[in-house]
Amino acid sequence: MISRVRLKIDAWFFISLAFFLLFSALSVWQIGRIGEKQAVVDSIAVANQQQEIKLRQLPVSDLERYYFYQVSVKGEFDRKSCFFVENVVRYGKQGYYVYCLFLPEDQERELLVNMGWLRQQGDRRFVPVYDFDWEGRQMIEGIIQKPRSTPVITPADGIPNPEHKALWSYFDFDKVKADRLRELYPIELQLISDADQQLNRDWPTFEAKIGMHIGYAIHWAAFALVTAFLYLRYLLKKPDNQDE
Repeated sequence: MISRVRLKIDAWFFISLAFFLLFSALSVWQIGRIGEKQAVVDSIAVANQQQEIKLRQLPVSDLERYYFYQVSVKGEFDRKSCFFVENVVRYGKQGYYVYCLFLPEDQERELLVNMGWLRQQGDRRFVPVYDFDWEGRQMIEGIIQKPRSTPVITPADGIPNPEHKALWSYFDFDKVKADRLRELYPIELQLISDADQQLNRDWPTFEAKIGMHIGYAIHWAAFALVTAFLYLRYLLKKPDNQDE
């Protein structure tokens, strides 16, 4: 039967090829996501086995290797630098992440600290109430994290909220850097110090969901195979492919 099939370049060929390549690419992408998620799981496992270290002991140019490590750093908060990032959902409730800049002792770089989650109360159009009570030099502890991603689509002016300087509708690490006179560490620190009970620091745990990605990879691969099978049937049924 296969010998009867003669490939014909027509509209159905290009349509089938397009869907086959699309489904195949989606399957390969999901396989790649499995590797990425597993790498994060392995990094967290390694970090959890390490003792707490001081931030100043780590090379700034290579901090990506130390994501999820617990570190301590001594310095002082710039209380005027704090801002709120909205649309953060925890426990089914809307709220904000509270960010503040921290100047480590004897360091020229500033450190962006995620202070914790604050539940939204009242009208979201107004800046939330947060009584900052971190005064003077102190030692803080936290987990090194990659800064949150900026949305793909943002306002043309690059301002997260033109009405309130301290209330951002989305997070933008580049804007944080642009607004500061000093350089920043290329990370954010999730604060775990047991203080300032106004904020929730029950940080979300990473969920790899590798099984879900395996399922999606099989799903898209099956679609690609079905597309190839249907096009083969189409060729076999065409009168042009019958022996004269």
